[in-house]
Amino acid sequence: MATIGIGPLASGAHVLYSCSCKEPGELERMYFCRHCLKLRCIDCVSNEVESFFCPTCLESMPSAEARQKKNRCSNCLECPLCTNTLSVVGTINDEAAPPDKSKDANNQQKHDSDATKTGPEQDDTTDKLFYLSCGFCRWTSRDIGLPDQQQSSGEWPEIEFENANKVNDLIEYYRDIEQLERAEKDMKIHKRRRSTYMSIGTGKITSFQRRSLLSRTSNVAAVGQAHFQLATGQKAKDAGVSQATEDPVPVSKDVLEATTEELTGLIQRLQFPNCQPSKVKHLMPNRKHLLAKRSQRCKECEHNLCKPEFNPSSIKFKIQLVAWQYTPRIIISQVPELSFNQEIKVTLTVINPLDSNVKFSLSPLVLDEEEPVQFTQTAEIIPPDKELILSAKDDSAEFDYSETAASTFNDDPRIVQARRANRLSIYCRIIPKKAVGPVKCSIILKYDGKSIKKGDSDATWIEHVVHLNLGVVSTNHKQIT
Repeated sequence: MATIGIGPLASGAHVLYSCSCKEPGELERMYFCRHCLKLRCIDCVSNEVESFFCPTCLESMPSAEARQKKNRCSNCLECPLCTNTLSVVGTINDEAAPPDKSKDANNQQKHDSDATKTGPEQDDTTDKLFYLSCGFCRWTSRDIGLPDQQQSSGEWPEIEFENANKVNDLIEYYRDIEQLERAEKDMKIHKRRRSTYMSIGTGKITSFQRRSLLSRTSNVAAVGQAHFQLATGQKAKDAGVSQATEDPVPVSKDVLEATTEELTGLIQRLQFPNCQPSKVKHLMPNRKHLLAKRSQRCKECEHNLCKPEFNPSSIKFKIQLVAWQYTPRIIISQVPELSFNQEIKVTLTVINPLDSNVKFSLSPLVLDEEEPVQFTQTAEIIPPDKELILSAKDDSAEFDYSETAASTFNDDPRIVQARRANRLSIYCRIIPKKAVGPVKCSIILKYDGKSIKKGDSDATWIEHVVHLNLGVVSTNHKQIT
């Protein structure tokens, strides 16, 4: 039996599948919706945040708490130079308290006996100080003059910038505007449903009207204040107007006279957008950014395609409908030398990822002149015009080298090159239509969908458009006239 070879053209960059939005992409980067029976790319799914967690200490927190902490961990710190995680290092306090000479002899003997102790008993009575250290670039908090802390979990100081009050005023200003716009929208909706005894246009708001409006909102206090401001004609608190000046800010002499090692880089400055320190000595430890576990949902049927577990330390998924687990994969196995306008026999390998036999067929893609072309075809492909069967996936069959499977399906040697386990190698004829450049063609993969929707008798055949890039036309050929 011939072996099934996988050459350098077996990578995903040479075999692309068309998504439901007709955008070509790799099969490993797509999802498969079992309800729509269609491929979904990243643009065809909606992302939902499941939970926030710290990548260092794996502490999970809800969305409201993460928003309040500005998506940063309250325990872990990162180096301001290389963004590596900082570790807390303990050291013994060298500044010991001066001895008291007024103590009596009994206390002196007690101290002498304590001084002879060794091991952990002596370490517990010794004062320790803690500082931050980076194990990658050897940066420490002592380099910037940050005082040591008496506790390992102490509150390390953060950078304070002069425009903090201005930014907070702007945040409050735009929050008030959002609440007023939301209140105005609710008033318009309620105005169409109001009764004859409710008077909204007179500038007065009744108690029944206020209760009915607040019952449809989640933030009762904030939206209630916005309704009151809207009814009484009040406006949001003015945050002030910034004056634009054409005079540039002069550069300080310290920056001009500093060396390259003393100045910060662009990435280091962008870590602190509120102050953007220009010197290394002004950098401070930064809080670690939080990561999010996201779930993907189909935009058409709104079913979950990928849903991770809530535990941050777990890498498992509750739902994971990736395309390569449900769609037969096509691999380019063998490609001879490509010549212009000459028929060439190419070997394609089709792999079945399902645990049941799958019927499939290949047909050339007929382009529509009105639709935009996403993948330019430069060759004509002639696939087998016969329906073929893929064996079910069986891990134990990977080590079976007998010809039992080939004799069971009675494969035609003119079409099938080899069959092994859940893999089937078939011949396809290619005719390049351009003398130079890559050889590209497209085919339609059609397979039975009953193996995916078990128990659904109405499941029809599933079709996917597959684009093949077979390489470049050889220049050492004779043009046929």
